[in-house]
Amino acid sequence: MIQIVHEPFALTRNLAVIALTLIGATIVVTEKSNASRFTPAKLAIVKGRLDDEISAIIDLLQGYAERNQKFADSVLRGSDELAKASTPDRLRSAIEFLISENQKMLKETEAYQASLRNSRDQISKLRFELAEKQAETQKDTLTSAYNRRYFDAKLTNILADANRRASAVSLILADLDHFKSINDEHGHLVGDEVLKMFADQMQKHARAEDTVARFGGEEFAVILPHTSVETAVAIAEKMRRWLHGNNWKIAGKPQAQKITASFGVAQSRPNDTPAELISRADSCLYASKSSGRNRVTPGGV
Repeated sequence: MIQIVHEPFALTRNLAVIALTLIGATIVVTEKSNASRFTPAKLAIVKGRLDDEISAIIDLLQGYAERNQKFADSVLRGSDELAKASTPDRLRSAIEFLISENQKMLKETEAYQASLRNSRDQISKLRFELAEKQAETQKDTLTSAYNRRYFDAKLTNILADANRRASAVSLILADLDHFKSINDEHGHLVGDEVLKMFADQMQKHARAEDTVARFGGEEFAVILPHTSVETAVAIAEKMRRWLHGNNWKIAGKPQAQKITASFGVAQSRPNDTPAELISRADSCLYASKSSGRNRVTPGGV
C-alpha cells in the first residue's frame, strides 16, 4: 500500500512568518528614521523602495498560496486515483501523476524561495542605508560627536530608564577655556581644529556605553548611564589632565599653545528631569569657570 503524506500549506506558512518578520523590522526602522531630518525627497525615495519590496513579498506569498492550493487539489485527485486503481496501469498512471506534480511543486518552491531571498537581501540593504542616513543626522558635522538634538532625546530616554530601575545617571558638561581668544588670535579654522581635537579626546576617554555630544558652541556633554558622580568625576579628571598635559603647536606660531577646559559633573536624583540634571551640571561648570578654570567641580547628589 502506498501512502502519501503532504502538508501543502506548511511552506506558505513559514514563508509568511519570515516575510512578516522582515516587513515588521522594516516598518520599525522606517518609523524610527522618520524622527531624523531626512529631506522629503530622500525620504520619499527610500520609502518608495521599501514599499516596492514589501509589495513584492506580498505578491509572492499570494501567488505561492494559490499554487499550493492547486497542488493540494492535485494530491487529493492523485490519492483518489490510487484508491480506485484496479489495474497495474491505473496504479502506475496515478503514481506518475503524483510524482510529476510533486516535481513541479519542488521547482516552483525553489523559485519562490529564491525570490524571497532576493527580497530579503534588498530589504537588508535598505535597512542599512536608512541606518546610515539616520546616523548622519545624529552627528555634529564638524566634530563627529552627537548633536544637541540627539543628546536631548538620549538623555530623556536614559533618565526615564534610570528612574524605573532606581539607578544613577551622571552628566559631564565641559567647556573650552578662553575659546573666544583662540578664535580671535588664530582664526576660526584653528578654532575648528581645536574643537575637533577636544571632541575626539573626549570620545577616547569616555567609555563605550557613554554618549559624547556637542552641547553648543565650545561646550560638550557626556551622558554616563548607571554611573555615580564619583566615577564620572574620575573620567572628567582624566579628560582635563590629558588636555592640560599637552601643548599644541599651531601653524605659523613659534610657541606651542596651552589649551585647557573646565568641567561640571552632576548625578541624577530620583525622578529627575533632563532640565534639572542639566541645570545642576551647568551650575558646577559655572563654579569651575568662576574658580579659575581648568578644573572639575562635582555637584552633590
